[in-house]
Amino acid sequence: MIVRQPPLTRWQQAWRYLGALAISLLAFGDAGQRLWESHPLWFWGDLTLGALSFASLPFRRRWPVPVTMLIGVAGLASASIAGPFIVAMVSLSTRRRWREIVPVAAVSTVAGVAYFGVVPAVQSPWYVNVTFSVIVMAVLVAVGMYVGARRELLATLQDRAERAEREQEFRIAQAQANARDARRARAPDVAGGHALRRAGIPHRPRP
Repeated sequence: MIVRQPPLTRWQQAWRYLGALAISLLAFGDAGQRLWESHPLWFWGDLTLGALSFASLPFRRRWPVPVTMLIGVAGLASASIAGPFIVAMVSLSTRRRWREIVPVAAVSTVAGVAYFGVVPAVQSPWYVNVTFSVIVMAVLVAVGMYVGARRELLATLQDRAERAEREQEFRIAQAQANARDARRARAPDVAGGHALRRAGIPHRPRP
């Protein structure tokens, strides 16, 4: 069952963007300081990719795979895309379509691992990078899948409640129609009985 993503309120949009901003600041903090001191052009390039990633978030529901894939690929050279990528990846995972999730997750994980080897002034052991990237990706997918499953459950329960309400309304309308038909069927018999009684003829109503 494919459940359409429900519209978000302003508050729901706001806390997603604020959370993404906080995560990007944390991810970019230490690396950004070192890049500013040694590679200022890379510093501004990182921030530019991060800004473009934030700008693409409003389109993550219309084009979930392209938007998330592009943000993930940008992670090859940018740490400030971390917040937007988390929002986009979780949103994509709520759709619970493995043919969409697997390629995006794989490419984004490779880009995240490569970041530590490509970006100047940011170095760490490869096995740490791989472990960290895989764990983060698994958590994002799991959270998105859980949210999607919960949405599907709520949609199923709502559909059942609406169907039960429609069936009840139908039964009530049918009962009322049957009652009207019964009254109409009895009306001639009652009228005939009154006429017979006025004429002095005994009348036994139909059962």
